[in-house]
Amino acid sequence: MRLFFVFLFFTINVFAKPPLIILIGPPGSGKGTQADLIKSNFSYPHISTGDLLRDNIENQTQIGNQIEKLLKNGTMVPDSIILKMLYDRVHSNDCNNGAIIDGSSRTIDQAKYLYNVFSDEYNLIIFFFDLSDDKSTKRIINRVICKNCNAVYNKVYYPSKSDKKCDNCSENLLTRIDDKQDVIIKRLNFYNNQLPKLTKFYMQKSNVFHLDADQPRDEIFLVIKNLLLHIENNF
Repeated sequence: MRLFFVFLFFTINVFAKPPLIILIGPPGSGKGTQADLIKSNFSYPHISTGDLLRDNIENQTQIGNQIEKLLKNGTMVPDSIILKMLYDRVHSNDCNNGAIIDGSSRTIDQAKYLYNVFSDEYNLIIFFFDLSDDKSTKRIINRVICKNCNAVYNKVYYPSKSDKKCDNCSENLLTRIDDKQDVIIKRLNFYNNQLPKLTKFYMQKSNVFHLDADQPRDEIFLVIKNLLLHIENNF
């Protein structure tokens, strides 16, 4: 298997702290899929900011109604909402031994917040998922999720075994409200505008890696797994 990650900067942390694994990448780059694989192999809870937002929408909370309007228009949810939800979730008891964050660090303010708030308690490990806009768009248009367990499928690349049903729980598969062409373009433009600032910020940190997300998911996970084991074994 060819090596397909770009090594930015890596320093072994000498004091043992639980890992906080942060996945960064454009929409459709496979962050959720890899988060589920990490969770299955390492038993860290998977914290998806998207799922936190959708839970509020489904429960029709006051903040959920605001979020739904923003997502339908392709407008990013304000950092204040994202970070408050993240702070509360990461400080839940099931995250004491580590956690995976999928969908944060979309802005430089989010990235700084994560380091300022969590770096004393956790060993932050950052994975960038690199994927072209064209590939991201094709993936998102064909993406469906389980309304019950939030499992992610792709009608072209990774379809469910049973048509329109989840392989895990047999519930119906749905298209996300923000997985539309015009919304996708807005989200990609936002991500691409933020990326140079995020890259510059993380270049100054340790345990930061870039991954070629245009690879089979099992190959991507093998690289992630080996890196996590290497870090874990050198605590």
